[in-house]
Amino acid sequence: MGDESQFTRRSLLATTTTALAVGVSGCLGGGTDSADESTTQQTDEPTTESTQTETTTADPAPSLSEFNYPEGSSQDGLDGQTFYQTHESTITGAGTLTVDLNADRVYSGDGQTFEDSTTETRALGSSGILVEREQGDVVETVWSPSAEDVGYVRMEQGFDTAYRIDNQGPSPNDIAVLRQVKGYLRGGSWGEATEIVEDEDGYAVVYESTGIASEQQLQRAIPAESINEFDATIQVSSEGYVNEISFEATADQGSQTLESDTTITFQSVGETTVTAPEWAATAQEQGVRFDASIAGDGTAVALEMVNGNDLPSDARLALSTAQARGTRPLPDDFAVGDQLHLALSDNGELLIGQDGVPNGASELGDFASVTIRSGSRPFQYFVEQL
Repeated sequence: MGDESQFTRRSLLATTTTALAVGVSGCLGGGTDSADESTTQQTDEPTTESTQTETTTADPAPSLSEFNYPEGSSQDGLDGQTFYQTHESTITGAGTLTVDLNADRVYSGDGQTFEDSTTETRALGSSGILVEREQGDVVETVWSPSAEDVGYVRMEQGFDTAYRIDNQGPSPNDIAVLRQVKGYLRGGSWGEATEIVEDEDGYAVVYESTGIASEQQLQRAIPAESINEFDATIQVSSEGYVNEISFEATADQGSQTLESDTTITFQSVGETTVTAPEWAATAQEQGVRFDASIAGDGTAVALEMVNGNDLPSDARLALSTAQARGTRPLPDDFAVGDQLHLALSDNGELLIGQDGVPNGASELGDFASVTIRSGSRPFQYFVEQL
């Protein structure tokens, strides 16, 4: 199979109705009300009959030789090329899932060291996508309804809250981290099965990496010029998908070295449900939203605010191309209906035109990216590549 399956919202979510119905009916069996009644029921007369407690013994875990190995896996090892196809087919066929990601990263180089930690929960359900990302003391939550191709975002830091509307919401493929899993499976070299562990669907078999099979494949998941180390453990569910993968990697990018300690867990495959958060209506009304397009024969970006609360003038604009990056504060408060033209001078200075393309604008080239960030809080109000 070539590139990852592009399971669009409609094609993927259409498969969930039956799976969800089975999951819900299973959860409802033996409801809470009947359990409460049996617990509180009293008899008028004492009984002398002895009560026998029926105990059930859980089936023992299968041995490595007894495990039900999905296609692409065996006791002798894991074929990353083939098993990725199995994983992709299972995930896309299930239609819904929850993915937890935890990553600790250390960047070092040029005499400086920077540490970064991110925790994410990504949920894909029949009604939409919900992502919660925590980085430092900032929590960002994205809600993308199935019926709309936008992302409503709440940004929080302590008691400060702000909202934005992204012109495009997360895709199901992004939620399922298919590109990354493909890179890990096909880029790593995997040894024999080591043990059987329990998972939410029954049991999973564990494999450990023995090295790097393809640096090029790993670079799909870990963007870097070179990857020096990849030490990973993977759990493969008997249901045919990656239950968990954790790894430590070291990579080089220019003069910097990245050390990453990451764990990705797949849960509630085929059984995830999401609902619109209570703040969704507030985000629709107050969330800042912008339209951006190339203007001036490729020398500028036309930016217009089309929704949301006014942005204060301390917000910072940035325009990046393949050759340069310029940044400066807004020239004034920015309100719905206001327009700006952003350009770069020959020496990379950000030029802002309030009545059209500013003088001295140079060609942007094939790539341009616009970012607007708060000047007083670590909130990102807008980012778009053109």
